[in-house]
Formats: sequence, structure tokens, C-alpha cells
Amino acid sequence: SLDMGRLLGGLMGASEHNFENAIAIAEAAQPCVLRIDEIEKAFAGSGVNDNNQTITRIIGFFLTWMQERKSMVYIVATANNLEQLRPEFLRKGRWDEIFYLSYPKADGMIKILKSCLYRCDLKFENEETVFNSIRRFYENNPKIKISGAEIYDLVEQIYKDLFQKNPNSRVNTITDKLFIKKLISLANKDNNSE
Repeated sequence: SLDMGRLLGGLMGASEHNFENAIAIAEAAQPCVLRIDEIEKAFAGSGVNDNNQTITRIIGFFLTWMQERKSMVYIVATANNLEQLRPEFLRKGRWDEIFYLSYPKADGMIKILKSCLYRCDLKFENEETVFNSIRRFYENNPKIKISGAEIYDLVEQIYKDLFQKNPNSRVNTITDKLFIKKLISLANKDNNSE
């Protein structure tokens, strides 16, 4: 995992050196996967100040390495907004494929929800009632955008609420109404922020 925040150093040339070392480590570990989360934030910056010049030099090195590498280092990156990436990042030969992963729809949310419930050792009083409510909720709100992370956070909040109300007992059942109420609250918050 390439964490640009940890590679940037305060001394002149330190950031470039750290980045080149990170690439050398990836090549030494081949075959491997080099993961860059939120690449558009990792390589942000353009202009004339020292930090932006450093980022520009790092980007130049990275793009050349991506284009010319012979090593078996497979690069996987995530981006929330491809438009924030410099055009040179998206040129042919640098990436094998670009995939768009959208927000989950009802059935995807139910799968994620089941996984989250399993992780927290929780269950619903009536699972089918909740799943049918989720399907109706998505039918009535087709433009809803709730991520898997938000679903997990929602389940985790419910778990903490249950534990705080009764810390001495192992409560692991969620009422249907509580979950639907929290889901609607989350959806309204997201819609209001847009």
C-alpha cells in the first residue's frame, strides 16, 4: 500500500528519494500488487511552490515508471473523482483497465448489510421485514447513494447504542423499526448534503 502522506519529507529531495525507494521495494517484492488509495489526492498539486514542484517531479518519475516498467508489479488505484487526476495519468499504456463502481442498489446493500451484521454478531428481529423495507425504500428513492462504508458505520452505531444501553448483557438483536429509522436518517442526511 503506497501512502503518499508518509513518503513526503521535509528536506529538499527527501520526498523524491522516499518515493523512489518505495517503488524499488515494490519491484523487489514482485510479483506483487501496489495499491494506491484515492490516487487523485495522493498526487494532487500543481504550481510553482516547492511542495507542488516536488509532487510534479514525483508524478513525472511515477508516470515514466508506469509506462516503461518490465517488472511484475500490478498497480491498483482507487479514485473518487477521475476528473481531478491529471490527463497524463489516464493515457494509454499506463492502466490496463478503468472500472466504475457505483453505489449499491437494494440487493447489493442487503449483501453488505448481512456481512456487517455477521461482523458485529447482530441480527434482526425479523430479517425478511427489514430486507423488504430496504427494497421498497430503494424503489421509492431510486437516486439514493449510500456506500458500503456508510452501511457498516450504521450497523456499528447501532451496536454501540445497544451496548451502551445495556453493557452487562449481550444484546445482539436489532429491532426492525430502529434500523429503518436510522437508514432513512442516513439517506436524508446524504440528500440534504447534495
